Amino acid sequence: MKNLVLFFAVLSFSIFSTEAQYVLDFSDPSTYSVTCGSVNPAQWSVSNECCSLLIRDLIVADPLLTDVPVSVTVNQSGNMEHDDSLVIKHRVNYGIWVIDTILYGDVATAVRQIDFTLHLNYLDTLDLMVIAENDASNEFWSIKSGEISADNVTPKSSLPVDLTYFDAEYISQDESVKLSWATASETNNSHFVISRSVNTVDFEDIGWVMGAGNSSSMNYYEFSDYELPDAPVVFYR
Repeated sequence: MKNLVLFFAVLSFSIFSTEAQYVLDFSDPSTYSVTCGSVNPAQWSVSNECCSLLIRDLIVADPLLTDVPVSVTVNQSGNMEHDDSLVIKHRVNYGIWVIDTILYGDVATAVRQIDFTLHLNYLDTLDLMVIAENDASNEFWSIKSGEISADNVTPKSSLPVDLTYFDAEYISQDESVKLSWATASETNNSHFVISRSVNTVDFEDIGWVMGAGNSSSMNYYEFSDYELPDAPVVFYR
C-alpha cells in the first residue's frame, strides 16, 4: 500500500490560440502598476523623481514555447547626466530580482532599444520592472504603449479558465489518486495536461483531459492516477 501523506494540486492547461504575447498598454492597468511619474493611455514618463513600473504575473502557457524574448524601447531627454539612470530587471516565480540592463542618461541617443531572451519553464510566472530616476524637471525618461513586449507569455488575468476548485483524493481500494476539478468558465480551452512530481521541480506528464472549449457554465472533470510513485509526498499540476 502506498503511504501518501500529502498532495498538492495545481492546475495547468493548453490552449488552441495562436502564440502568446504580452504588449504593454497603458490604457489597461490590469497588468501593470506605477509608483509615481506621469501616466496616460499613451505613455509613462518620469521627471525629477525615482519611479518604478511593474508588469506582473505573466505566465508561460505553452510547454513547447518556454523561451521568452523581451523587448523594451526607452525614450529620454538629451540633457541628463550619468547619475540619471534606468534599470530593467525581472524575477521568476516571485523569487529574487535579476538586473538585465542599466541605462545611464549621459548619451546623445534619444531612443534606446533593449532586447534579451529569458529561458524559462512551462507555467513559470514572470514579473518585469523598470526603475527610472533623474533629478531635474526638464529631464525625462519615458516608455510608450507598445514599447514593452514579451513573447510566449500571457497575463494571468487573461488565462482561459476560471477554476473553482482542484482536489486530490487517495483511494485506498485500488491505491490510486483521483483528481477532481471544476471551472466556472472557459475560453478557447483545448485540454488540461496532468503532471506529477515528487519534488516540485521535475514534473512528468501523465495524461490529459479534454476541455470544454468555450463555456460560461460550470464544467466538472476527473482524472485517476493508478501508477503512484514510492514517495511520501506527491504533487500534481
